[in-house]
Amino acid sequence: MLPAQTFAKDRVARKRGCILNISSMNAYIPLTKIPADSGAKAAISSFTRWLATHFTGGGIRANAIAPGFLVSGQNRALCFNPDGTPAARSEICHDR
Repeated sequence: MLPAQTFAKDRVARKRGCILNISSMNAYIPLTKIPADSGAKAAISSFTRWLATHFTGGGIRANAIAPGFLVSGQNRALCFNPDGTPAARSEICHDR
């Protein structure tokens, strides 16, 4: 919120610009065992929609990017079983 306020002042004065926030697919499809991250990303997405509404007609766009789920060393054991087949948790990406 603070960066948006800071940068919006300059954009309002110019009557143009874009605010780009970074959310996550976790905002739309919450994963288990990380409720704080799910809630935080949902808040960013909601705040971005609010900003877009607030600045309607003022020449300022507000958007958020939400990168998809990626397999990394940190989450590989959550996404795949030891035999390499997809784990139950990875099905969430295919259900929607």
